[in-house]
Amino acid sequence: TDLLQLEPEVRGVAEPQEGRRVLAPTWDAFLDSGRRLFSALAPADRQRAGELLAKELNPYLTRSRLAELAMRRERGRTGDPALLAHVETGQPQGSDPLGKALDATLQQSQTAVALRDRIGPTIDALEDALPKRAARVLVLNAGAGTTVARLVPLMSPTGGDITVVDGDREALAFLNSASAAPIKVRIRLVAEDLARICLDRSEIHLGPHDVVLVDGLLEYMPDRALATLLPALRRQMPGRAQLVLNLLTPSDDAFVFDHLLGWPTLRREPSAVMRLLEHVGFEAVNLRYASGAGAVIEARTPGTSRGL
Repeated sequence: TDLLQLEPEVRGVAEPQEGRRVLAPTWDAFLDSGRRLFSALAPADRQRAGELLAKELNPYLTRSRLAELAMRRERGRTGDPALLAHVETGQPQGSDPLGKALDATLQQSQTAVALRDRIGPTIDALEDALPKRAARVLVLNAGAGTTVARLVPLMSPTGGDITVVDGDREALAFLNSASAAPIKVRIRLVAEDLARICLDRSEIHLGPHDVVLVDGLLEYMPDRALATLLPALRRQMPGRAQLVLNLLTPSDDAFVFDHLLGWPTLRREPSAVMRLLEHVGFEAVNLRYASGAGAVIEARTPGTSRGL
């Protein structure tokens, strides 16, 4: 009802950000009431409430480009490349002024801002981790290709190999078309189910790596898979190799993504992940970045252990 009443006013503004300001009081009230409602419900009830609310708001939400891409994505995927690319650009799009205003609102949500803002600290951590020679870098999850595209020039002076693993061939194709690596940097694309990698059931030999990046994957991994993945990665990292991972942390807008947009994620406190890293034998575990709903953690393998 509120959106219906606000639509004429939103239609009269020139820019999506102006429309976002018109929607702001209604959006803030919706976030507050939604957070309290969903936190009070049992998981099964949250699912049903989310389906009902999403159905009710669908005619409005799908006018936003972000919502449209999220709601039509395949369930179980770790992120449609086009959806992630749209979030990372931060540029509002929609089918009409209200859709653009809603898109601007979603683009400025805690979760969307975290997905964008954690990229810079992730790249900074990778730059510090790269050895002063040709490096071997493993990237789990292709995403929209942004991280790999920014990693390539960092490796250009010394060269090296970047192995990108993803079970989504569309994501790998998206990355392949977006990447233009110099001759000294080789990009190897490996199509493998990330769930098999995470559960240490893959038969693909990836070889030892100096740097391993787990990029945008933790928010789709249950605790059991994470507890299996980290020791498996240690075995593929020689002594003093560096692990970088990013994650989404709890936020008030999680119910919007989980239940309204059909983009469910697992949120973790960085301290829990850091304890797990230390438990499986990583050292120099450090919270590189934490802001809003995003975090970047780095850790190192000890001594001179031999990579497999």
